[in-house]
Amino acid sequence: MLFVYYRIRRTFLGYYQDGLRHDMTDISQYYRQDHEKDGYPIRRFWVAEIPSLTSDSGYEVVGCVALGKSDGPLFGELKRLFVLPAHRKRGIGTKLMRTVIVYAKEQKIALLQLETTNFQPVAREMYSRLGWHHNATRESDFQAGGMRMSFVEYLLPL
Repeated sequence: MLFVYYRIRRTFLGYYQDGLRHDMTDISQYYRQDHEKDGYPIRRFWVAEIPSLTSDSGYEVVGCVALGKSDGPLFGELKRLFVLPAHRKRGIGTKLMRTVIVYAKEQKIALLQLETTNFQPVAREMYSRLGWHHNATRESDFQAGGMRMSFVEYLLPL
């Protein structure tokens, strides 16, 4: 069982390390670049904060989500949705998702796309509850504990 945990953890850490080499290296620069010139919607990155007595700022970041560009000016990609485990099941992920959806509608984005894995059943349930539709499943070479990881794409027409 520890081997399965290790393999899954290594896969997800690889995903985050890839993000650190790209958009997460300089969040402000990457998500604030003006992309109106190329016809794509402006990228955005949001955080969810809660009051904190232990933070210098008085707030603690407990979640985040991003909107990246996808394949064309009318399409957006939901990325980087994450809520700290201690703060899950409190509606924070749902609020972050709704924030992206409202912004996308304001930007006249016609379709949102996201990709997750079959190892994220709670997230997939939330996507379905919020009106996202399963579009495609792509098998990967990764296997852990007899389970093969799949990449699952969801779409949300706006």
